[in-house]
Amino acid sequence: LQYFFTAPNEKSNTKRPFVLLIHGGGFLAGSYKSSMAPAMLFAQRGYAAASIDYRLGWNTGGSNPGSCKGDTISMYKAVYRATQDARAALRYFVANAEQFGIDTRQIYIFGSSAGNITAAAVTFMTQQDFDTKLRGIENSLGSLYTASNTLRTDFHIKALLTVTGFGMVSKSFINSNNVVPVFFMVRANDPVLPYGHEPAFKCKNYFLLYGASEIKNVIKSY
Repeated sequence: LQYFFTAPNEKSNTKRPFVLLIHGGGFLAGSYKSSMAPAMLFAQRGYAAASIDYRLGWNTGGSNPGSCKGDTISMYKAVYRATQDARAALRYFVANAEQFGIDTRQIYIFGSSAGNITAAAVTFMTQQDFDTKLRGIENSLGSLYTASNTLRTDFHIKALLTVTGFGMVSKSFINSNNVVPVFFMVRANDPVLPYGHEPAFKCKNYFLLYGASEIKNVIKSY
């Protein structure tokens, strides 16, 4: 696990709310470094914050994914691996909450673009949900709950913060047991992620996503 962690400079026994930042990049590019600046801003406002790396790569057909030549199953597996890694990071920080001064009752997750798909999956999707969309994914890529590290720490997401697009593969994954507040900061004409209900990259051969305008209505219904 590679990450950048920051917290307020003042020495205090007070536990801090924690924000995990997940970068964008189409599951092909980007790193924890791109979220270091907002992590510092959170720290300046009294939060503990960490920006993480996650495994990248999927079969785009040898070209830009926006050319619609990629493999949608390969992209879905990239989402799964990123979700495994993000969950592993949360287990790590919760397990080491004393060392980092984290209030485990206040865990927030902040995603950008592909990081938003990952953050939403961490917040709302279970192993069964992933298996529903791609049968056998646990057998081929490992468990959602034990991959990337061996920690068994539990965590609860207090709220989800999003910027630069949003997407979920199903609205039905949100229910009364897992619903949390979501802050959307997106644009209606995003070329990669939908505002309503469209495939990723607007490519008909890629999996469908529900955007902010769809998900906000689900959240508001609870």
